[in-house]
Amino acid sequence: MLAEIKALADIISAEKGLDKLEILVENPKAKSYLHAITIDIEYKEKEFRLTGVSLEQLSDEKRLAYLYRPGAPNGADLSPTAKITEVDKTFGNKIIGWFRYVERNKNSLGLKEEDWAFLDGLKNLLVTNEENLLVEVKKKQELLPARENAIITLKINQKYIGEYELFRNILLKLEGLKDAAISAPDKTCSICQQEKELVSGNVNVFKFYTNDKPGFIAGGFDEKFAWRNFPVCLDCKLALEMGRGFIESNLKFTFVQDLEYLLIPKFLFGTSYISKEIIDIFTEGPKKVSLARKTVTRMTADENEILGLLQEEKDALSVQFLFLRASRGAERILLLIEDVYPSTLRRIFDAKIDTDARWEIIERQFNFATLRTFFAKSDENKREYDLDKYYLQLVDHIFKLKPVDKGFVLQFIMKKIRHDFNNELDSYHWVVLDGLLTFTFLLSLKLIEVHSEEVKTMTESKFEEFFAGLSPMLSTPAARGVFLLGVLTELLANKQYTERGSKPFLKQLKGLRLTEKDIRGLLPKVQNKLTEYDSFDKGKRQLAEEISTYLLQAGESWDLSIDEINFYFAAGMNLANKLAGILYEKEEKEKEVV
Repeated sequence: MLAEIKALADIISAEKGLDKLEILVENPKAKSYLHAITIDIEYKEKEFRLTGVSLEQLSDEKRLAYLYRPGAPNGADLSPTAKITEVDKTFGNKIIGWFRYVERNKNSLGLKEEDWAFLDGLKNLLVTNEENLLVEVKKKQELLPARENAIITLKINQKYIGEYELFRNILLKLEGLKDAAISAPDKTCSICQQEKELVSGNVNVFKFYTNDKPGFIAGGFDEKFAWRNFPVCLDCKLALEMGRGFIESNLKFTFVQDLEYLLIPKFLFGTSYISKEIIDIFTEGPKKVSLARKTVTRMTADENEILGLLQEEKDALSVQFLFLRASRGAERILLLIEDVYPSTLRRIFDAKIDTDARWEIIERQFNFATLRTFFAKSDENKREYDLDKYYLQLVDHIFKLKPVDKGFVLQFIMKKIRHDFNNELDSYHWVVLDGLLTFTFLLSLKLIEVHSEEVKTMTESKFEEFFAGLSPMLSTPAARGVFLLGVLTELLANKQYTERGSKPFLKQLKGLRLTEKDIRGLLPKVQNKLTEYDSFDKGKRQLAEEISTYLLQAGESWDLSIDEINFYFAAGMNLANKLAGILYEKEEKEKEVV
């Protein structure tokens, strides 16, 4: 994965002509740091003079001019530019602290005498005027709008520190020295596989790797051997940082509302086999590339999703999906899906399109949020999503086209359906429809199988076209009989609600835990109750006849689990109005012929 990130960074660097410094320097205009407080200094004839303190708006164009590069949390940064937390501490630890940090590394920086004289004079000016400077900086800080912060930096002769070669060189050298304690000379880099002058074991591009815990350090709990665990040269380290930053900014997408992923491309034969449009997306970012020319089908919650475009490519590239979760300054890998090719994406999108077409009648479409309906919380009262493991396991199987256990999926689908049904929630109807979409999608992708057989009825079914469109889900007599019984039961419940404002018959459904025996006994109960309400008309009698035919043909000991029986039954209940429309439409046409 890291090799792919480095390769992407190399492509971007070549496209944009970036150097090391442009990769290292960070844009402080993030997390509400929207302003810069500058200490203005005049330098003339080797003398320094303080001319004032100014406040200005940060701009992206001045990123290199500010030369911001963070260092240790409680120590100096790598240049005399820092984000202000508490003015006194920031000035002492980050600004004055930077000069002291440079002095401690005097022997390693290789600066000229005139450079040291310049830095000494600058530091002395700041120390001498510290009290007055703190007052002025605080005054400027008070002018900031609420919840907006500022950085502090130096301007010498109206030039920012990033415009001075001295400060630029020092930053590069300090970056190289930062990891000296866990570095080794003349070793092979694990990323580029080349022998380099210096490799370091302190690469924190992702925060799931650390050197301060046993087990992460080769050779025991001794930091000087950490380089052996993950040796990376400075060039590759910078490339990884750049690649991670670019991916975070441009290739980070929302999968479902509470889960994000990083999309990492791998160009198998270079970029010459990839369309210019896709290269532009990977080098410029999807938000910078107009997608208005196309209507792009989406599988996730992100309007900038590019998977629909990637599926059109040849298998000259693959992508990796990295799901991360940040917690207390660390990162945890939730799931890494490697080597997903465009041909695999095409199969997934084809299954989605097929699913949506089959269920056009319900005017609802499948995406990965549909799956999340059933794999979010084990208990609706819980605050946290605790079924991420199972949800991501299912996502992993989908992208790897690995079979899924039908009983496993139906267990979670029916748990949610039963919860909403028994609590009489309005969401019950939509949950059942999401269950149908999920089940159909997995069937279309051939990740689950259902028992299928030729269905023969004594008379032609009024719903043959409907059943044929859902094959193989409702391809057995038992499945069809249970489904249509759900339809008839809902028609009864609707009649009860019209007559008395309630649906007491639903108590007969045992909280949607009906067995095969219960189903057989339920049909006469529904028929009798419809007769009591004087609602057992010709259409419902024909429906009851079809149910009887299917249940008789099914015989004993159906090859359906309790969850599957109740899933088909609930599906029939929720599609009762649609099926009734088909039933009575045919009846009206028959009357017209007569």
